[in-house]
Amino acid sequence: MPQILKETDIAALVSRREGLPKCIMEAMAMGLPVVASNVRGNRDLVENERTGFLVELGDISGLVRALERLILDRELRAAMGAAGRNKIQDYSLDRVLEEMSSIYERYL
Repeated sequence: MPQILKETDIAALVSRREGLPKCIMEAMAMGLPVVASNVRGNRDLVENERTGFLVELGDISGLVRALERLILDRELRAAMGAAGRNKIQDYSLDRVLEEMSSIYERYL
């Protein structure tokens, strides 16, 4: 996946339902802006107009507009990609393990 993502400018995930989508996490870790459907999981990761764009389900013209903005604006892609890379650090294995450890210590 890292090699494929290196060749990619924009990540998109327009599913109807998600948990916590690993593909968005991988894209953000590689510094890619994301266009995603505005559903649980996606909106937990993508901050609309900061790390990418959230589009309502079935809004094809909104999806096209979001993709066009990113395709036509290299600086916007870079800024959103950098913001996404920064945000995804909150989901790093070290931070997740630290948080889980804190939860266990609190209740044991």
